[in-house]
Amino acid sequence: MAVRFHLPSKVYSHRNAFAGVERGNIVAWRETVAEGLAGRPLEVGALIDRRSILRSTIGLFAIAIALALGILATVLWWVVRKGRKAQAPAAG
Repeated sequence: MAVRFHLPSKVYSHRNAFAGVERGNIVAWRETVAEGLAGRPLEVGALIDRRSILRSTIGLFAIAIALALGILATVLWWVVRKGRKAQAPAAG
């Protein structure tokens, strides 16, 4: 039997994972047929980070979108301001 988990955060340590930790958050455990037929339980366990990879990714995208909208608003404000100055009647 084999079990593979894509855990939601970075894995710091594991209990008898077959191939160790893959790509920082994937852990797999494997049991031979002989061990399974003998009734030996498959022991799984991992110590993971409290921060979620999904939450970090969503936060990063939210910050990037907010910065892009801020830059767009600043450029738009600057263009409108320049246009108004160009249209203002010359004093004299």
